[in-house]
Amino acid sequence: ILVITGLLLLLILKPLLALKPEEQPGIPLTADQEPELLTFIEEVCEEIGVPLPAAIRLQEDAGIRVDFHRGPQGWLENRTVLTIGVPLIAGLNRSQLAALLACNLSRYRHNAAPRTTAIVLHGHDWLRNAVHGEDIVDRFLRGLHENGRLGAGLFSFLKVLLSPSRRMAGWRLRLMRVMDRGVIHRIVAEGDMLALHFSGKEGFLRMLDQACLLEFVSSNLLSGPVSYTHLT
Repeated sequence: ILVITGLLLLLILKPLLALKPEEQPGIPLTADQEPELLTFIEEVCEEIGVPLPAAIRLQEDAGIRVDFHRGPQGWLENRTVLTIGVPLIAGLNRSQLAALLACNLSRYRHNAAPRTTAIVLHGHDWLRNAVHGEDIVDRFLRGLHENGRLGAGLFSFLKVLLSPSRRMAGWRLRLMRVMDRGVIHRIVAEGDMLALHFSGKEGFLRMLDQACLLEFVSSNLLSGPVSYTHLT
């Protein structure tokens, strides 16, 4: 009974381990290093009515991410940290990059209920990572398997044993998507509207295609650590 109870608790509580997925911290960017880029970001923020991010970072993939700066403190003060992939800066023109920044920063406007929106989106991100990503337990088991300390048969058995946890998280994710459909549509529509303001319809579509292509290239063809000297 104790073993079965412990297993059920693990399956129920396992998605909580995916609350904070592993993320690259990025390289901090200061005005002394790239004054033109920071001025450009400041102009975009002023145009769409968003507070300037408290910190800006560069990363090696082609993603773009906006989070609250220093967790709860940034949430209370609506202070953000912007992380931009270097391939985006190199591969998009000025209007496309402005459109992408506007699309991602739009939900942090004061009149867009940024804190409520952040709670909703973080809930979706957490469940999506619990369903499709890896948590501490998954990475631990994979590490044992890759090091030869866990056989293929036992590794596959443990993955099957833990699979109901992913299915339960998937049910919750689908339910949350139905309940929050109106909020998500509003966020996407407002972000697209601001992006179109900078790039126009044709430029907006090209920006989406090029961003997807850069993301694929950076994820599948580029690898290894990137230092700031390489970025400059």
